[in-house]
Amino acid sequence: MVAEQAHILKAYGLSRVTGDKYAGSWPSDEFQKHGISYVDADRDKSKIYLDSLPLVMSGNVELLDNKHLFNELRSLERKTRSGGRDTVDHPPRGHDDLANAVAGAATLVGGQQKMVRILTKSLRGRPQPKEPEPLHPRLQIKTQEIPCGKED
Repeated sequence: MVAEQAHILKAYGLSRVTGDKYAGSWPSDEFQKHGISYVDADRDKSKIYLDSLPLVMSGNVELLDNKHLFNELRSLERKTRSGGRDTVDHPPRGHDDLANAVAGAATLVGGQQKMVRILTKSLRGRPQPKEPEPLHPRLQIKTQEIPCGKED
């Protein structure tokens, strides 16, 4: 799977990815084998979710109309721990991989003017516009079909 992801990243001229610290050094080691640098995110998952919320609510980021993404986002649970620290996570036996990736991408480029491509396997086979309309002057999001392996 990492080899396939590295191939796609290189096709777009990318040599670095940012990810959470979920699996320790495994992602970094595996991406390095394929010539891709893996940088640990400077925020934990909860902070990424909390920081992405104002970006979406202000209109600086517009989310794709993707059923899996919205289901994952809707299922997230925010809890206040002792000491007043908020945590955000999926419920037991839940999933948040897509939501985590989208929120992470949004917070990485949040206040910067950049062109961001948010890609998901479920876009495969659907017609995509050649050049989508800008969604917001500060952050434009485009979608593009990319082969990502077998469908689930």
